[in-house]
Amino acid sequence: MEFITSDTCSYVRTVISAILPIAAAFLLCATNSHAGTLTLVTTPAAQNANDSVDWSHLGENATILGASASATSGLGTDVTVGMAGPNSIIAVVCPSSPCSWGNGTGGSTPFSAVDSLIWTSDAAAGGNGPVTVTTASNVSGAGALIQADGPGQFTAKIQAFSGKTSLGSFTEKSDSNGDPVYIGVKSKSGSTINKVVFTITACTGICTDFAIDRLNLNSP
Repeated sequence: MEFITSDTCSYVRTVISAILPIAAAFLLCATNSHAGTLTLVTTPAAQNANDSVDWSHLGENATILGASASATSGLGTDVTVGMAGPNSIIAVVCPSSPCSWGNGTGGSTPFSAVDSLIWTSDAAAGGNGPVTVTTASNVSGAGALIQADGPGQFTAKIQAFSGKTSLGSFTEKSDSNGDPVYIGVKSKSGSTINKVVFTITACTGICTDFAIDRLNLNSP
């Protein structure tokens, strides 16, 4: 049997000490391999979208949705919308009549009274967020106005994917009143996005309960 001497242990420790920073650097590079491929968009004008999906095509006010729904953009891109469960509804912004969403008209980027929203409510006074939108063909950008159901300030998040690979995520805070905020992304590498996930990460009340306006797309 060959015993490991103290000199051998010292040598091993030296080698490991030298390797660990290199390994950490490789891990960091792997983690951030897609960082910097996206830019945050905080206004509809900055999104400069050439396409959109209007949720009114899913039904009139108070239409009950399943856990998923399908729609088509103005330019013909098929879109699948997924929630955590069924019983979300289409909510038209008040003061239109009939309407279901009554507090979305303030702030610098308000909902319009004619807009149809996906409201991630459920039958148990809870929420069905997040909202996952998958496009049948890749796009170079996507975004939407979003508002929490509870009162006061909230934080919205968008995460973009290329296939199963996350391209990154951003967050945006509302004002103290909790008025709608616009949150979107654009790819610096062209049409690489096929899925975006909208989430409320901080709020008063149930953060899975929120409304999202039409989806704006930067289609090829």
